[in-house]
Amino acid sequence: MNNQGKITVFLCLMLSSLLMLGLAIIGAVKVYSARGKVTMCARTAMYNVRAGYNSYIFEHYHILLFDMNQGGKGEAYIEEKIVEDMEANLGTNFKVQNCAITKYVSIADDDCKAFKEQIGDYILYAAIEDVGEEIISSTDGMDGTIPSEILDEMNDADNSLADSMEADSSGDEEEETSTTVSDVDDPREYTTWLGNFGILTFIVPEGMSPSRAKIDTKQLPSRAINIDAEDVFKINTKFDDIDVMEDDLLSHSSWISSLGEKGAAISYAKTVFNSATDGEKNPDTVLEYEMEYLIAGKTSDYENLESVGAKIVAIRLPVNYAYLVSDSVKMSEVSSVATPLSILVGIPQPVLKYLLAGCWSYVESLVEVRALLEGKTLPFKKDSSNWITDFNDLENSKYDTAFEDEKGLDYEDYLCVLLAFEGDDIYERMLDVIQINTWEYSGEISLLECAVELYVDLNVTFEGGESSFNMGVGY
Repeated sequence: MNNQGKITVFLCLMLSSLLMLGLAIIGAVKVYSARGKVTMCARTAMYNVRAGYNSYIFEHYHILLFDMNQGGKGEAYIEEKIVEDMEANLGTNFKVQNCAITKYVSIADDDCKAFKEQIGDYILYAAIEDVGEEIISSTDGMDGTIPSEILDEMNDADNSLADSMEADSSGDEEEETSTTVSDVDDPREYTTWLGNFGILTFIVPEGMSPSRAKIDTKQLPSRAINIDAEDVFKINTKFDDIDVMEDDLLSHSSWISSLGEKGAAISYAKTVFNSATDGEKNPDTVLEYEMEYLIAGKTSDYENLESVGAKIVAIRLPVNYAYLVSDSVKMSEVSSVATPLSILVGIPQPVLKYLLAGCWSYVESLVEVRALLEGKTLPFKKDSSNWITDFNDLENSKYDTAFEDEKGLDYEDYLCVLLAFEGDDIYERMLDVIQINTWEYSGEISLLECAVELYVDLNVTFEGGESSFNMGVGY
């Protein structure tokens, strides 16, 4: 009898323990399930925020981001929307006690890291070919690097200046010589005139009229990040100093390695931004010459085209010059002018002939840039068969016909080369173009207040417990 009582008590205790354990498990499962529901609803609410990306920017530039300012409503509006979405999905037994944005990552943060990543993703998704590889293939791996032997010859001529100046010291001989050569024309007068009036007077073809209207850059991303546009690039068109000419020859001569390093960004730019020869990528833009802005960063199409035109000339100049000084026939033409002219201008003939060769190469480059702006594709490498200009008639060279080559480079190819020179400035300037077009055609929005990632602190209470956590979402 006593044993039966003990067994009964033991069984009651066991049953009570199992019941309590079962209730605890049920409560734990209930809390775990509730927390899982909270997490799921929070993630859904965050995805709803992410789904509010700017459709104009995505359609035209294939970039995903959402406005943290929400048209002036501010971050508090996003927090309220998250709370509303969560409570609607959670039901009456749950209460969102706190929702606070702790951090967001802008498209321009960390040197435009997120922007670069999205560019890379788009290039892969759209299967866009690497423009840099195409250009390198078209030039057979050549750029504008001047052969060292040519630079050595120029420096040797310059170093012999003092010896060359010692000639005909008598006044009578000088007078006799000057009357003999007084009718010699100096071709550098024409390039100096072009320098004074600007190269656009030469390179802009009929029917093209770059606008002088200026954009306000104060609120653009690149200005907020303190990226300053350089002065309009210019070449010394007087050709009166061999050292300065050498600097101009080397300014844009080597670009193969840079072109390969920024392949994705350059391919993206050529795909989505307009240029002087292709305005069909986006028919509605504030600047007509967008790729030119990426390179020059000036406030008007006119200034951007002027700077870009000079830079393309700087790419072509060493190519043309290297060929010209290696062509004995053409250099004999140059020498025939340099010999009598050297007495008039006071520059020794060995130096002057290189300066005149630079002058001729410069005009040749201008003719090529004009042809590129007309939409032509030109051979990169120069030889006797595709040389365009006549040294004795440089003033009428604007009307000379350039030789096309379908395997050569067009105007936008040269813009791509120039983009490689600009470093990471091009990313901020891409955001500038996106910014001003979005303002004009999609409403007020600041790209620096647009997020690609968002993080919030959440606290939710429910029957039997609460859940606090930080959650992030991004593209």
